[in-house]
Amino acid sequence: MANKYRKTLLRLLLVLLVLFVLLTAYTFHVIYRDVKAITGEAKDDFGLDDPVLALIALLESEEYSYQDRNRAVWALGQIGDKRALPPLEILNLTVPAGSKGFSQEFSKYGIEKAIQQLNSSFIVTRWMYRDL
Repeated sequence: MANKYRKTLLRLLLVLLVLFVLLTAYTFHVIYRDVKAITGEAKDDFGLDDPVLALIALLESEEYSYQDRNRAVWALGQIGDKRALPPLEILNLTVPAGSKGFSQEFSKYGIEKAIQQLNSSFIVTRWMYRDL
């Protein structure tokens, strides 16, 4: 009887492991797709081949919505290139504490999180962005 429960438990654990791996892979795909989309838009709009420089240009351009500029902040944090630190740190100094807006203003939390990611030595998804 105990052997039957053990096999059932092992099957359940295997199913949960497979579901976890599939969910993780899907999440990575969604993150990559979104970073690639905003990066591609920035590269096309500014005529730059370098994704980081294109995202910085989008971030600094007042011709784009705050939503697009906040997405650029997020993408810079995901990519993890240290060249993005100076403009993000300057932006962080100019954005008032508590700014939570996504479409009407910069998100202070988003800027701080991007800076934290840039200062981190390890981000799980950083390897995905080599081909942008």
